Amino acid sequence: MSSKAKPGPAVLRRAVARNAKRLWLGTVLAGIYQISAAVVPILIGVIIDRAVETGRVIALVTWIAALVLLFVVQAVSYRFSARNLQRPSPRRATACGSRSPRRSCTRGSPGSTGRPATCSPCPAPTPTTRRTFWTTSPG
Repeated sequence: MSSKAKPGPAVLRRAVARNAKRLWLGTVLAGIYQISAAVVPILIGVIIDRAVETGRVIALVTWIAALVLLFVVQAVSYRFSARNLQRPSPRRATACGSRSPRRSCTRGSPGSTGRPATCSPCPAPTPTTRRTFWTTSPG
């Protein structure tokens, strides 16, 4: 790797490739959540036009049931999209620790015995990686 090449994009590409199925599923479910959130005011308008103005109780119960079903779809899609989009974060740390043969160590204090103060199996996530995983959640 040349001195000008940055490891961040390569790490991000590997993380996305490794978790592509979950990320695509989470993204589709987040889209369903957003669409259902946009449909709520439209459905409320339909309820007012078709059920409240006419005064028919059966129409009101039917449209309220449709609204409840829409809220169920919205809640389930949000829950599972968040679950699928957030799962790569802890898995990344586990994968990094088990696949990284090299350890990232920091030096001890100047008066120490020369042993490293801390030794981690994986360097801390870069701001780019951290930002990518935490901003992909819906909502």
